[in-house]
Amino acid sequence: MSKMGRPKLAKGQARGIFVSTRVSPLEYREITQAVVRDGIKKTEWVRRSLLFSARNCDTKSVDNVGKFQ
Repeated sequence: MSKMGRPKLAKGQARGIFVSTRVSPLEYREITQAVVRDGIKKTEWVRRSLLFSARNCDTKSVDNVGKFQ
């Protein structure tokens, strides 16, 4: 019988670092709506959003509630 579970990734492709944060109920609702809208898993949506921001945004232009000035 074959082993069940996730297939092994090639060496160097595994994602083993966790990034965590806390959000308010309103922020979580916004994230959930975006995940549903985009039709992808929440973890993938968060990963793409973080990488997009890291590559394209100046965090100094975002105020304390996440709205662009």
